[in-house]
Amino acid sequence: MFPEDNKMKMNYVYGLFDSAFNLTAELHKYESGFPSPAGTDESALVKSLASALSTSAFAPQAGYTLANNDFIYLGYSEKFEIKIYSPDGNLVKKITRDYDPILVSKKDKERYAQRSLDQMTSPIFTEDIKKKVIPLIKYPKYKPAYLRFNLLENGWLLVLVDFTEDEHYLLDIFDQEGKYIAQFKTQVPAEGMLAGFLSFKNGKAYAVANKDDYMFVKRYSIEIQEFIDGKWTQKK
Repeated sequence: MFPEDNKMKMNYVYGLFDSAFNLTAELHKYESGFPSPAGTDESALVKSLASALSTSAFAPQAGYTLANNDFIYLGYSEKFEIKIYSPDGNLVKKITRDYDPILVSKKDKERYAQRSLDQMTSPIFTEDIKKKVIPLIKYPKYKPAYLRFNLLENGWLLVLVDFTEDEHYLLDIFDQEGKYIAQFKTQVPAEGMLAGFLSFKNGKAYAVANKDDYMFVKRYSIEIQEFIDGKWTQKK
């Protein structure tokens, strides 16, 4: 992390490192940052807070997961692309698909502002300051290409694309070869996928849910089916 043009810049590197923490294979690198505080009076605090929230609003994120064969799935949601690397860091495949960018809606903006400001519990962030910050937050036109991804036990890739207007969650699914299968809605708690806590084991899905600020784990039964001879049949 280093200051530059009144901003704190940070370089993020995803890669493989040896036992001495020397980088042996760079998989992905990107730069991010946030504005340096411009002062301590209320006006400066409001502008700095609004600028910081504007920088992080619906910004692309990097994510990764490991397959059972130790292959690495890594993506940066600036575009719909997830790369698969061998255990020694060689790129072996890219999973992509054409998609229509999703607009950031009014409801998305309200949810983001409320959630972000609720997390600011320091006494310096008074309710009056928070109210002044909200109209100053700037948002991108579109959301990232996706939010998170994870692997099913059978090697299928599950990609959390978006929250929908009816409070469901929109997901894409790809088979073991990276071929796009379908998009569907679900009410599996997205908090789990957003935090990286959605996992699959022994035919069950485990997700983190949040109710009244209490975090707990929900377990779901899952069944994978194939469409064979005109009907859906449980996949063996």
